Amino acid sequence: MAAKDLYEKDYYQILGVSKGADSAAIKKQYRKLARELHPDKTKGDKKLEDRFKAVSEAYDILSDDKKRREYDEVREAVKSGRVPPGFNGGGQGFNSGDFSDLFGPGGDIFSTLFGGARQRHGADLQTEASIGFKESIYGTELNLRLSPNGSTPANITTRVPAGIKDGAKIKIKGRGAPGAAGPGDLYVLIHVTPHPIFSRKDENIHVTLPIT
Repeated sequence: MAAKDLYEKDYYQILGVSKGADSAAIKKQYRKLARELHPDKTKGDKKLEDRFKAVSEAYDILSDDKKRREYDEVREAVKSGRVPPGFNGGGQGFNSGDFSDLFGPGGDIFSTLFGGARQRHGADLQTEASIGFKESIYGTELNLRLSPNGSTPANITTRVPAGIKDGAKIKIKGRGAPGAAGPGDLYVLIHVTPHPIFSRKDENIHVTLPIT
């Protein structure tokens, strides 16, 4: 199959699901169609055999999170004109071959279609912060001042949710290192300072009282 089929074919329409369908809905619909279109039932009907192959092909892409995400990105890039230099929307320059070859040795469809020219997001970064036991129970607001990769210091404010546990991480989207396709994310590792009386085990709070 030619690589251009990846952006010319609407696998959602072929499978009969919406673009926002979750994996369970995709699997359920595929099983339904596979039972209806299986060659054992269609008994040599060429049209239905081709339909069965198309459904299987669509499921191969949409059931794999990585392939599905990259398929969506390719279609969006072609549709909007946001494609790397040298890419021809008419399909010139693509090679034909086995479908699995389209994803390249690393399983990355962009490496095959765009010659490895895919832009990357910046690296994710991590920092640490300590909060008190009471703050971990009721939640609090963290004010951080960071300089990612030596950049100009920036003030970052984020909310610590109530009930957070020691060692948990908070994700702050888009506050990581810069990159060609946008910044990465920032992860804040939370340390909960021990309390002299109260402690937590799972979802329970324990009280330690001195005996006099």
